[in-house]
Amino acid sequence: MKSTGPHRALVYLNKERLYLMVTPLDAEAGNTAEDPDWNPVRFLVHRDLGPAEESFTPALFEHRLVEAGYAIAPAERAKPHTVNGWSKGVLPDRWRTVCYPVASTTEVTA
Repeated sequence: MKSTGPHRALVYLNKERLYLMVTPLDAEAGNTAEDPDWNPVRFLVHRDLGPAEESFTPALFEHRLVEAGYAIAPAERAKPHTVNGWSKGVLPDRWRTVCYPVASTTEVTA
């Protein structure tokens, strides 16, 4: 069962294909949303999004995130320099956001 706390979502490019990864966000261990280390040992979701025909497609990223059972945290959408809640990662061809399991999104927005 998925925990209800915050998670981090990453879309990255590898060998001309886009991938979506969702991992737990463990603030106590120092893995914050701003942490440049996006190579987690454990992930909850890992999906091949297909060929990288366009450089940045936040609608596709969000759609796949919703399909995996997660929603972007409302606070991420309000941040400056984001596109639909996604921000450019420290490394090239990486985009990230903070998300919650869909079941807990009502708790987050309340």
